[in-house]
Order: sequence, then C-alpha cells, then structure tokens
Amino acid sequence: MSRRFFSRSVAAPAYEIFCDGTPISVGTNLWSALLALIFVLTYTLLSENDESTIPSWAHNVCAGPPVCVDALCINQSNLQDRSAVATDARDKIYAYLGLSKEFLGPKQHEWTHLSLDYTKPASQVYTEVSQKMISSMGNLRFLSLKESQLSTKLADLPSWVPDFSAHGWPNPFDTGGPTPWTTSSGLASHIDFSQKGVLQVRGFKIGEVTRCASPGFHCGFFSEYASLLTCIPDISQIRDPVMNEHLRKYLQEGDAGVWEKAFDHLGQPDNTHAQGEIRTQSKVEVLWRTALTDRFAGLHPAPAEYGVAFDSLITSHFKHVELHALAARAKHGISPFEDAKYRLGTDYTTCRKLQGLVPFDSIEILYPPAFVNLEEDIDRAVSEGKGRELQLIMDHWGSLREKAGDSEGEPRMQKMRSEMMLKSMQLLSERRLFATDSGHLAAGVETMEIGDEVWVLVGASVPFLLRRRQERGQYSLLGEAYVHGVMHGEAVDVFLGSSESAQTISII
Repeated sequence: MSRRFFSRSVAAPAYEIFCDGTPISVGTNLWSALLALIFVLTYTLLSENDESTIPSWAHNVCAGPPVCVDALCINQSNLQDRSAVATDARDKIYAYLGLSKEFLGPKQHEWTHLSLDYTKPASQVYTEVSQKMISSMGNLRFLSLKESQLSTKLADLPSWVPDFSAHGWPNPFDTGGPTPWTTSSGLASHIDFSQKGVLQVRGFKIGEVTRCASPGFHCGFFSEYASLLTCIPDISQIRDPVMNEHLRKYLQEGDAGVWEKAFDHLGQPDNTHAQGEIRTQSKVEVLWRTALTDRFAGLHPAPAEYGVAFDSLITSHFKHVELHALAARAKHGISPFEDAKYRLGTDYTTCRKLQGLVPFDSIEILYPPAFVNLEEDIDRAVSEGKGRELQLIMDHWGSLREKAGDSEGEPRMQKMRSEMMLKSMQLLSERRLFATDSGHLAAGVETMEIGDEVWVLVGASVPFLLRRRQERGQYSLLGEAYVHGVMHGEAVDVFLGSSESAQTISII
C-alpha cells in the first residue's frame, strides 16, 4: 500500500471506537482491534483529505480531550493505559508519533515540534510531553494522570509528571472524559513553565490532613472511619450543584434516559450563576457519599437510597462479626472467644455510632442484647454436655436474618450493598479516606501523611494533595483528592469573599 494510506491511519490503543458518540467495545483481542482500525481507516479514506467530511465519531476514537503535539494526537485515554510493553521507556511516547496528523487540522502550525530523539533520557521526554500537553489543554486536568508514588519507576521525574513507564492503569477521579466537578470555577487559569522542570501555578489551601484511615475500603475499617468522623461537624451544610455544562455532559454520558430529570432538581443548563440549595447531611451521610465520591450509576449527587444501603451494610457487618464470635466460643473455647468478643464489642459500638445511636465520643463498649443472652445459653449447654452449642448459634443466626428485612426487599438491598461496596473499593483502590483541619472528609492518595496540604489549584477540576518542601512556596504533588462539599466551587466562593489572594506556588 502507499504511504498515503498509512498517513491517514488512526490509533485505537484502548480497542474501542466511538460511532456518533456511541462507544463500541471490541475487546482486547488483537484481530478485533485490527478490524476496528480498518473500519476507521475506511471512513477516513473516503473523506479524501477534506477535514469537514471526516465523520464526527472519527475525531473521538479515544475518549477524552484531545491534546496535539506536532504529528501527534494524544488524549488522556492513550496515556492513562500503561499496560503496553516497551523495551525502551521513551517509546511509551514516541509510539504515537506520525499518527493522526490530520486531526490537528488548521491548528497544526501552533504546536512545537516533537521529534524522535533517543539521546534524551526518558524522564526528559516525559517532562517535555507533559509540559506541552498541559500548555495545549490550558488547564491542569492532565495532573490527574499522575500515578501513586509507590508505582513510580523513574526516580528523576518532577512530582507533577506522570511516569508512563509505570505498569498499570491509573484510576483518576478526573478521567479526562466528562466529570461533574468544577472545583476552581470562577478563577482565571495560570500556568508557567519558565523554570526548567517546574510547574508554577496559582491556588489556595483549603486544609491540612489531620487524620487518615487505612488504604482501601473495607467493613473492617469502620472503627477508623468513626474516628475520622469525630473531626467533622455533626451536621454538614452541603450545597447542591447547579446544572452547568460539565455536569450536563456527565449526566448525559451516564444515562441519556434519566439525565433530563436532573434539571428539575438542579436547575436549567443556563442557570450557571444560581446558588444550589443547601442541604444538611449527617456524619454518616458524609461518609458514604465521600466513599462513592457522591456518584453512582452516572448520577450525581448519588441517590439517597444508597444511604439506606450503607446502613444495611453496617448492620450486616456486625451480625457477621457476632456469628464469628459465637462460633469461636462454641468450637475453640474461651481464649479465641475473648478476642472475637472484644472485636464484636468494638465493631458493634462503632456501628451504633455510625447509625447515630451512640455519641461518637463515647468510650463504653457495647454488645448486642441478644448476644449476651445467647452467650449464657451456650455456657449452660457446654457445662451440661448437651452438644447443642452449634444448633443454638444457627438458630440465633436464623433469627437475625429474619429481622434483617422483609423477604421481598432483601434481595434488592443485598444487590445495592454489593454495588456500593464494589464501587467504594474501586474508587478507594490505592487511596484512603482522611479528615482535614477545616472539618472536611475527603479521599486521596494512600501515600499522604499527617500535615500534607489540600489545595484548590486554578485550572483543575478536582483538589490536589501537596507536600510542602523546605523552600518557601515549593511543593511536591502527591495526587488528586475528593473533598466532600468543595467540588463545585464552594471553596472558591468562600475564598473570593475573603481578603486573601491566590498564591503562586512552584510544584517541583
């Protein structure tokens, strides 16, 4: 074939194409990917070099905002997937050169040339392309691609530059596609690369990390979550987001059949200057919404019914712990039982705190009332040698299940609990929940430490965790953060109403 044929080629590394905005997954099979590529090539060849006749879906072969560097059309999806293998780390970038030149269109002359240069170390290549991509985007959404420090392989990279040689697929809050958040809305963007390897931005601090839980999301961490909740108000005032272009696109992508209904609750799309309704949220509601980043099934805010599912998850957890304690008593004697009983007491007390039935500052250890009575029955059965211990436990467990809810609602509640648990585990993979000195509950990278700072950076959709360096005004980037109650510009409103001004800082 002629070189002209290959000059019109399009890369689809995610093995997914978009036809009229509709994603068509072709799996990870190489032959399927080649068929998809041929499908794209057929349409681009028919366009006969006329940019205006190229189908709109061909410009969206990979989702995310396009970023162009010379004969290179990269987007966040391309660089988010780092599972591809390259013997030379520089080829994680150079592999895209020469592809999709036509997608630059009339703006091709605006981009600085990026050419193959294997005399440069991989860290320099990554830094240069990251700088060009941030400059071309005109905002800081690219920073969401920064992987966890535990995954970084190149030691000499600036903290704000993603390591594209790191294996895996980062799990950013800001995926590059439509997101519902506009954390820095209302502030003019400022990006400066005048110092080599330094990203100079403007922003303001909204808090410091005062307490954090273990990485991930697990029912076994409920006691840690209860400890976090002592750092936030009993009742939080949370403002509903106002419908805007970002939120509209996010809801549209999630479910085209339901997004219109959100207009009645959040306002019309042109109502961008209105203030959302203030709603009160308990500590527990703040917890489950933060664990889900207040999103579920393409909806934002997450449906209130998942609060009921979270309460059911709490109840299910301590019942499981109760059964474990009783089984330890019946099978293994007193010593293992005392440990299991202590865990049951702490977990049951924690669950009661999370359900708002016990004050968070209470130090008393509580046990389920039925457990105390059953423990006495088991002791009596063991002393009399009747061998009925396990039967007593199973009878008790059966009664617990009957009290869990009516038979019609239980399957649906089980499904909701499972969905909520899986979603929270996914979102908090390599992350942890934490509390700030400003009274916010948040989620961020697992490498955070007490004293790290949470910043709203102008031009970013989400807040970021930064670590102060020795020199004044210099920071290292740790990664994104979800901070409940500030994701729609609320912190900007407070900031603009104060006498403070945005600070210029250097991210090294």
